[in-house]
Amino acid sequence: MVNSYQKMGLLFFVFSFVFLGENNCQQKEMADVFENCFPNVEELSISSENCILEDRHLWVSNEIQTVNPDFKGIGGITKIYSPPLNLSPLQMDVKFFERKIKTKQYNWKPGEIIQQAEINGIEIKCLIIPLSSSTKIIQVYELSNQNKESIAIPIQISVAPYLSNYDSLWIWSPRDAKNKATLEYTPKISELLFKSEDGIIKISTDNNNFEKKENYLSGSIDIEAGEKKQFTTIISYSEKNQKDEITSKGTMQLIQEARERWNERLTYAYNHLGRIKSSNADLDLFYKRGILSLLTCEWNKKELLLQPYFSESGIDGGAVCSYLWGYAYVSKIMPIYNSQAWKNQIIQGIKT
Repeated sequence: MVNSYQKMGLLFFVFSFVFLGENNCQQKEMADVFENCFPNVEELSISSENCILEDRHLWVSNEIQTVNPDFKGIGGITKIYSPPLNLSPLQMDVKFFERKIKTKQYNWKPGEIIQQAEINGIEIKCLIIPLSSSTKIIQVYELSNQNKESIAIPIQISVAPYLSNYDSLWIWSPRDAKNKATLEYTPKISELLFKSEDGIIKISTDNNNFEKKENYLSGSIDIEAGEKKQFTTIISYSEKNQKDEITSKGTMQLIQEARERWNERLTYAYNHLGRIKSSNADLDLFYKRGILSLLTCEWNKKELLLQPYFSESGIDGGAVCSYLWGYAYVSKIMPIYNSQAWKNQIIQGIKT
């Protein structure tokens, strides 16, 4: 028997353990933005050496948007989809020493990707992480000077975006947006502003050495021998008449929240769908990757009729639609994962 005081002590101990664990996680994130401290997310990571997908099929997604990095040039982004908004092509290019630098290796995780490249003795890292709270993508660059002398690194960020709103129909195959976005005036020196008939796109950086020249941002970063420096860019977009979301949260907090959300979703799924524990760790991980496939089909956007809404697929912007007879990834486990959402989707499918 355990008396009430012992029970309270036990509960306090458990709570303290969880609280301290979360604090430690936040401290780690503050120490190294490239480290994701959630084991649920980390174990699902895939390195470039082990990934068989073509670049055009390798996307980074969450519940509200999905992003296709450009592996021909580190930091670049080719396309973004966030139904009903279509930013394809976005064609954001990032150049170092006046050229795009091909990604040498990468590490993909649910909700983010870290790319690495090298040029002229400079090691380049780039974290790309779409936010789960708003239609923004944060990029964190780290430049490491491996030379014995200081060096000035010229950097250029250019964009040639399209943006269309397909609020009535999203067909099976992803399509290109029909409305080209044009460059507009903004008083902010380190920001590019583009507008189309259907929306707005902004590209900005926190580095004061950058300034806009025509349709690109240009700047130079000086780095001493053996030194590392970081800078951040933010890609944000919205519908035509949508007001800007104002937040007092810093970049690190927004990144942490995006990672926490993916961890919450994985934890919820494991708790509702059950876990497999066998003598074969690869089999256990294979099961978890199957659950991850379900989560990549889940959308939680206020513009959608159902929240959550489950598509046939959707991570690459295709198959965002759903068919009552289809549900390629979700039909076998959906009733266990979220029975009410499954019921709502079937009813809506019959109505439609």
